[in-house]
Amino acid sequence: MEAIEQEFVSEMVPAKIDVDEELNLETLNEENLGELYSAIAAINSFIPVGCFTVNPADGTLSYKHNYELPLEVGTNVLKSSVDLCMSTAVLTVHQFAYLLVEIDEGARTAQSAIDALLP
Repeated sequence: MEAIEQEFVSEMVPAKIDVDEELNLETLNEENLGELYSAIAAINSFIPVGCFTVNPADGTLSYKHNYELPLEVGTNVLKSSVDLCMSTAVLTVHQFAYLLVEIDEGARTAQSAIDALLP
């Protein structure tokens, strides 16, 4: 079994790099969690990669994303790809997180957040 595991690791691990990030945005108020969960589900259907989530252990709103990038493309392409991945994450948080923060603060409902996303 160990030989199979070593072969798998030697063949698979060097072939890719995982970019796995979690951006912790804000600790949430418990009274608005129902509205927030509804809005998160709707917003997650609009975003191209990653997802907003609430950490059940500490009630923190987060944006999580994961990308798998092949190493064999070369350093320049890999750097550009990581830059694109991180830019996408920052843009996604910038575009959508304010809606969730407003719900958490009681200034918006889940439905008004969903309405703001629709054309």
